Amino acid sequence: MPVCRNWLLISVCVLTPVSPLAASEPNERALLDEVRDRHRAARDAIRTVSYTERYYTLKWEALRYKYEDDRMPPVGMGHVSFATGPTQFWRTPDAWRQRTLMSDMAMFDQLSRFGYLLNVSMPAEPSDYQKPTVSAHWRCMSDPIGPLFDYTSRDGGSLPFHALLGQPHEIISIRRLPTQPGEAAEIHVVLKHDSSVNEFWFSPNHNYLIRKHTEYPHDQSHHHHEHEVTAFAEPKPGQFYPARVEHRSFENGELKEHRVTVLSEIRVNEPIPQEAFRIPGLEGQWCDDHDCNVRYRVDADGFRTGSAQPIPNPVPVPEPSLVKPGVSKPPPARDESGSPTVWLGTAIAVLAVLLCTAVFEIRRLRGQLRKHTAPQ
Repeated sequence: MPVCRNWLLISVCVLTPVSPLAASEPNERALLDEVRDRHRAARDAIRTVSYTERYYTLKWEALRYKYEDDRMPPVGMGHVSFATGPTQFWRTPDAWRQRTLMSDMAMFDQLSRFGYLLNVSMPAEPSDYQKPTVSAHWRCMSDPIGPLFDYTSRDGGSLPFHALLGQPHEIISIRRLPTQPGEAAEIHVVLKHDSSVNEFWFSPNHNYLIRKHTEYPHDQSHHHHEHEVTAFAEPKPGQFYPARVEHRSFENGELKEHRVTVLSEIRVNEPIPQEAFRIPGLEGQWCDDHDCNVRYRVDADGFRTGSAQPIPNPVPVPEPSLVKPGVSKPPPARDESGSPTVWLGTAIAVLAVLLCTAVFEIRRLRGQLRKHTAPQ
């Protein structure tokens, strides 16, 4: 019995310090689920929203990207915004619209209804050289709400942050940060995804909205990007919304890009009139649907009117180019004399003439040979 009791004591001493480590993973998973669900609940509670957005660039130096074989960076890399603002945004459960003043004084609108996206550009002074352009795209999965509600990848994809938290990942760390008395502790989450490591600071004081997000791309290890909410607005009691967001990009620890987004006139869960989703000058315009290679006229709400017609000059889908950056292909000849079809026809005609001449010459020589060899 004493031997059994000793072994029992040894077992208890060995297993006791192990149990917290074994429980750490379930505790982290439970905390992550709590953060994800509460953040999603805060997003879902926003049924309608409208605001005015302004951009300020404090620093802008081009980031250098490392790629093999001198390949060009994907679409969206080193993106330079030509929006001068202000930008207006409206969103309901069924539609959203974003209206931006561009650097050439044109108004650029994006209007989405049930996955149907219209891109509309209205020049300040329409002319033969600057005309309104309208294009349609189907299967638009983007459903923006505002800054730090959606994750935008460098290839242009968009995903709500609660969905990003549900993507396959490896938990690096999840913990509650120390805080002042009377305040809820922020929750710090670090996850490793396929394309990057994502670091989050969730604020329970603001309905578990994201206060800061940092991304460390795997393919560009010398870069990292920060998005930090430096001020929250409270448009309704107990309901919060980002009001000022700072965006920073670093290269080898050095600040290269620093932009600030400031939101004003934030209205949450208030009625939005139907006129907010009507684009001035849209009615009667031709809309090019490049997904179906047809065009049709649209009404003031962006819906199709009349029959569809083929696009006169459809935009070709760009093919991958092996030409290195900075080296352009020579443009094809546009005159008829330089057309490959004309050259091919000319070559065939010349060959036909030569063939006929050869046949005629052979027959002439055979005739002369018969005359000389005929019996006398």
